[in-house]
Amino acid sequence: MKLIALLLTGLLALISFGIGGAYFFLGPGFLEIAGGFDFSALDGQIEYAAIDNTLRFLAGLWILIGAGLVYCLMDFNARGTVLTILLAGFFLGGIGRLLSAVQLGMPEPMVVPTIVELVFPPVILLLGARARAKAGVHA
Repeated sequence: MKLIALLLTGLLALISFGIGGAYFFLGPGFLEIAGGFDFSALDGQIEYAAIDNTLRFLAGLWILIGAGLVYCLMDFNARGTVLTILLAGFFLGGIGRLLSAVQLGMPEPMVVPTIVELVFPPVILLLGARARAKAGVHA
C-alpha cells in the first residue's frame, strides 16, 4: 500500500513540475500546443495578457505543490498532515474544474487532469493512512 501511495505521490509531483514548468515558461502557448486551444479570437492584447498573467501565477503554485510533494516523499510517514493539505488543494482544483464544466462545458483536453485531481488525492490519502496505521504512526 505504501509503495503505491509513494509512486502516485511521486507521479503527481512530476506532473506538477511538468505542467507548472510548461505554463511558467510558455504561458498560454502551452495550451495552444498541448490542448489545441486558439486564442486568436480574443478581442485584444489585454485579454491575452490577463490569461498569460494568471496562468504564469498559477504555474508558480503548481511548481510549489510539486516541491511540497517531494518534501512529503522524503519522510512519508511523518509528513501526513502536509501531504493532506497539498492533496486537498489538488482535489479542490478538480472540484473547481467540475464547477467550470457545469457552467461552461468541459474542454476535451481538461478531462484527464480533472480525473487525476479528483481520483489521485483520495487514493493516496487512503493508502498512506493505511500504511501509517500499519506502521503505528499517527501523522
